[in-house]
Amino acid sequence: MNEELSAFLEKIKENRGLTHLYLINQVKEEERTKFLFGVRPNGLGEADREAMKEEILEGLKAKDLIKIENHQYPEFLQTIEIELLCEPYQEVKHLLDSKISSYAAADGGEIKIKEIQEEKGLVVLSMMGACSGCPSAVLTLRAGIRRILEKSLPWFKKVEPAEESKEPNFGFSLK
Repeated sequence: MNEELSAFLEKIKENRGLTHLYLINQVKEEERTKFLFGVRPNGLGEADREAMKEEILEGLKAKDLIKIENHQYPEFLQTIEIELLCEPYQEVKHLLDSKISSYAAADGGEIKIKEIQEEKGLVVLSMMGACSGCPSAVLTLRAGIRRILEKSLPWFKKVEPAEESKEPNFGFSLK
């Protein structure tokens, strides 16, 4: 995320008395682009959430903070949607669904959220189906999933498997 966008979000966060406001992901769908933001506290009413979504959208447009290549800019601005995710579970589930699950499913596997402790920065995932017991599951968890969560969630510190798994011997440790 660029510095100008970070400063813009920091200002909204302070003005609204939030503890967190951060960009999680940008998803290009068929005819629109969705920007997903993490926000705390989660006790915002629906009217507050809608007002904040509008404030973010108008600010992104006015400050020219959206940099997307290969789009007719004025038409593109009409296709933007803002979504606020107020729970760690929503954030992790979105990232798993949008960036990881399809790869695991292609190999007959599945990844489920077992536990999240936001205050500790911990995410515990269950590797199921073909992923269960697969030597590559440890590498996927510690390298791939950890990297995605670290990049997207400022509160995230560590991912652990729900089941005990044996780390494959690649000649080095992944810890």
